Amino acid sequence: MLAVAIVSASLIGCANDDGTGATTTADPPTTYVAPDIAVEEVIDIGGGQALGLTIDATSVWAVSFDNSTVSKIDPASNTVSAVVDIEGAAATVLAIGADVWVAGYGSPAATNLYRIDAASATLLSRFGVGELCCDLSFGGEALWAIDPSGQLLMIDPIAGDLLLQVPITVDRNAHTNVVYANGYVWFASDTTDLSRFDPTTSTIETFAVGGGVPFVARDGLLWGASAHELWAVDAEGVVVERLALTDSMEVLSLEVVGSDVWVGIRHPGYVGAVLRIERSTGVVRQEFDEIEIPARMVVGFGSLWITDSGSSNLYRLGPLG
Repeated sequence: MLAVAIVSASLIGCANDDGTGATTTADPPTTYVAPDIAVEEVIDIGGGQALGLTIDATSVWAVSFDNSTVSKIDPASNTVSAVVDIEGAAATVLAIGADVWVAGYGSPAATNLYRIDAASATLLSRFGVGELCCDLSFGGEALWAIDPSGQLLMIDPIAGDLLLQVPITVDRNAHTNVVYANGYVWFASDTTDLSRFDPTTSTIETFAVGGGVPFVARDGLLWGASAHELWAVDAEGVVVERLALTDSMEVLSLEVVGSDVWVGIRHPGYVGAVLRIERSTGVVRQEFDEIEIPARMVVGFGSLWITDSGSSNLYRLGPLG
C-alpha cells in the first residue's frame, strides 16, 4: 500500500534559527499534497533477499543474496532478461563501463570479487582480494572496497588486482561504507568518525559529522546518514545540509534526486519504509510502506529502483521529474 504523506504545517509559534542568530516565525498553516509518484512495477528476481543494485547504460542489475545470482532487468519491459550465477556468494554490485562487478561477503570464506560482461551477462572472472563488506565504489580509475578487519582496498578495475591496502579504523559490528567523491575516498562506520583518504598523498583526515556512514555522491556533495539524521558534506568535509529523521531506528539506503532526498529506513519495531523528503524544508512528502527492508536504491531510466531484502522483489517508483 502506498502511504502518501498529507502534511499539515502546524508550525505557528515555532521559532527557527536561520544561522544569523535571529529567529524567524513559520508561515501560517498550509496543507500540502505530495506529487503523484507511485510504485510503477514490482519485479520478482527470484530467491529470498534482494540486495545489491546498480544500473548501466541499458539495464538494471539486482542481486539475489540467497541464490547468489545477479539479474539483468530490461527497463523497457520491466522483465528479467538474464540471470548470472555467481557460483559463490553475491551481495553488492557496481556497473563500471562494459563490466558489472559483484562483491561477495557474509563470511571470510564467502568473500570474492566477480567480474561480469554486461553485454552478454556472462561471468568472466573471480578474484580473491581479501575479506569484503559493504558497497563497492569507483573513482580515480580504481575500484574501492573495505575489508571489515580494518583495510581500505584499492582494486584495478580492469584486471581485478589488489593495488593498495590502507590500514583504517572501522567497526565490523556496525554499519560501514565507502564512497569515492570529489577526488577522495570517504569511509566510516556508525561508531567511527567520517574519514577521508587522499589517494595522491596517502593521508587520512577525520571529520565530526555527528555519526553515520556515507551513502552517495551527488552534485558535488557527499551524502550520508545516521539513524536519526541525514547530512551532506562538501569537498572540504564541511556539513552543508542536515535533515532530521523522526521515528527512525536505522537507515539502510539513500538517494538524492533534484530537490528531494529518498531514504530507506526502519521504524522502531523493524518496520520498513521509504521516505521522500523535501531538501529545502525537511518535510516528508511521501512515505511508501510496501518495502519491508529497502536495502539499496538507484536512479535511472526515469525511475527510482529499490531492492527489498525482506523479499525477492525489485521495486520501480516514478515517474521522476
